[in-house]
Amino acid sequence: MQGSTSLHLASHKYRVLIEGEAGKKPQNIKEKRTIKMSLLSSMSSGRKRNVTINVEDVRPNERNCYTFEPEMISSLSLSIKKYGQLENATVYEDDTLNDGRKYTLIGGESRYRAIINLVELGEHDGSFNVTIVDKPSDNIDEIEMLLHDNLQRHKDTETIKKEIEMYEEIYQKLVNNGRRPTGEKREWIGSKIGVSGRQIDRIKGGNINSSTAQRDVRELTVKDVEKALKRNKKALEKTIRIMEEVGIDSSLLRTFIIDLDNINL
Repeated sequence: MQGSTSLHLASHKYRVLIEGEAGKKPQNIKEKRTIKMSLLSSMSSGRKRNVTINVEDVRPNERNCYTFEPEMISSLSLSIKKYGQLENATVYEDDTLNDGRKYTLIGGESRYRAIINLVELGEHDGSFNVTIVDKPSDNIDEIEMLLHDNLQRHKDTETIKKEIEMYEEIYQKLVNNGRRPTGEKREWIGSKIGVSGRQIDRIKGGNINSSTAQRDVRELTVKDVEKALKRNKKALEKTIRIMEEVGIDSSLLRTFIIDLDNINL
């Protein structure tokens, strides 16, 4: 019922905008387009907004656990100077802290730092492309937004451990508030950061590195080929023994092993 009312009000507002207070219709296409854009703007309030603001109106998020290497920020500064800012940062509005700033970062601190760096060098005008989202409802909501915004980022083991600790804190607060997530705790945390529940236990125990956890594919070398050939040769030799025990001709496999030995790496 509420949705129907909103739609009715929007439709009424559109008629008022189009017809005017005195029943006048817009005179040209440009005027119609302006009116429609005004209506769309009024109907999209509360949704995400893509805008350009001044980088000095933005504050870093004190809850951000991620580290930023100076070399990476310097490289990004050069990229932004040459190509511009290609992706928006994510912020929410908050002017209640009395620090002279209007927005708090959720994602994009690398871009934020890179542009700040360029501004300090006098090589950028401070324009900062952002997507403004709704302000988090509480600390848990804000931490989850931070973690989700960085889900696709490459992370080292220590960063993953920090994320696990933060989600453990969130999990406990949810339990304390009677909102226990379904399933095992480790599986719930794993689903949030993109690893399995078993890997959560191994990471916490120090028995796994970030490359394994995130299933990064490293560059293969000749040594990897040699190891694979050795494994396959052993498997073939075992198969030959079994074949001979049951009286099956294994000459073809023996020839194949000879060919494997003759591979020039």
